[in-house]
Amino acid sequence: MKNIGQILKKERKIRGMTQEEFVKEIISESYYSKVERGLNEISAKDLFAILDHNNISEEEFISKLHDSKDSEKDLEIELLQAFYHKDIKEINNIFETISNSNCSERLKLTALIVQAQSQNRIKTLSKKVRSRINIIFFENKEWEIDITALQLFCNSMLLFDFEELNDRFYQLWNFYNCKLDKYSFHIQKLIGTICINFLQNCYLNNKHNDVELAYNLINQLAPIPDLGMFQIVKNYYLFWFKKDFTQCRIIKDFLIKNKLKLFTNNLPPLN
Repeated sequence: MKNIGQILKKERKIRGMTQEEFVKEIISESYYSKVERGLNEISAKDLFAILDHNNISEEEFISKLHDSKDSEKDLEIELLQAFYHKDIKEINNIFETISNSNCSERLKLTALIVQAQSQNRIKTLSKKVRSRINIIFFENKEWEIDITALQLFCNSMLLFDFEELNDRFYQLWNFYNCKLDKYSFHIQKLIGTICINFLQNCYLNNKHNDVELAYNLINQLAPIPDLGMFQIVKNYYLFWFKKDFTQCRIIKDFLIKNKLKLFTNNLPPLN
């Protein structure tokens, strides 16, 4: 359950080397320190240079990385499934597993946020947690394209005051406007999810006039079936904010017929 930085740290410790000795000016010691802590990402070129410098087998390293990523991904899927089914006991069990593991800081923060959401205490999370999230955002000047930052933002949107959330969302819109469909499927899926979460926050905060940018970004997703769900849910919010509950009912019934009843429970209710 380790990320690249944690595996590198273990290899360095085995060799009894300092961080400076281990990276040999391939990258700066300060930057590498944050790689080990999961705060900075490392390019493939620099990673392989470090492996070569320390006579570490690329094949064995990649094998360890795949094993750890699969385990961490499985835990995240289990966590989100438990949240979807509102299984608080299972959420707490997975939270404990993640907290006591060597999982990435992103997953640990995600687990903390999911647990807090399931217990309706998202607003009570400490300033320290909020600070860690903000550090992940702003240590990378282009946080808008950083997978870790996007995933964490997606899971922590309820932590922000609406004005701050609106500012962050505008940054995303400004970054991706007119070019979103050129990015990877994974990026587009994350942006689509952030848009839906933003629409939900508009509903919760009664900010009906701030929805247009979310509609706009979703409309820029690549027109492929895998991303079609975002269009469907976007249309639900669009009709809901227009008070066209007849169209909302049609969409909700469609989702229920396709085994998404639990998901519809999180949508704004119909009168």
